[in-house]
Amino acid sequence: MNKTTQVLLCSLLLSIGISCSDDSVISPINPKFESCDFDYDVPPYPIKIVLPTIPEGKEDRHIEGNVTLRFYIDSEGYVFYVALVHTDLERAFVEAAKHAAMNYEFIPALKDGNPCCSKENIAIGFRPR
Repeated sequence: MNKTTQVLLCSLLLSIGISCSDDSVISPINPKFESCDFDYDVPPYPIKIVLPTIPEGKEDRHIEGNVTLRFYIDSEGYVFYVALVHTDLERAFVEAAKHAAMNYEFIPALKDGNPCCSKENIAIGFRPR
């Protein structure tokens, strides 16, 4: 299966709520994927964490759970792509978590003492207030 077919298949699976976390199935559109080998000695460290907003219409339902996302982080510490790894929550919560995740910032990962791209799985929690 070629990369384009893999990306299309992953997009289809995500559209129906099935996670697609295969590292070989990533967006070919973002050029940062081409320049990253995601090999590092020291993991990234979050310095800006953004809490997700509860999706509209879901505030009174007291829904609790996590959305686990794979964060793709560039060598400057900015998130440039997120992918769903796992959740038991509705799609609206996945979108809220992804929106928050794109605004996280990190001290970048290091490889041989130099900043580099990285990827980390992070669970974003939703709890009733």
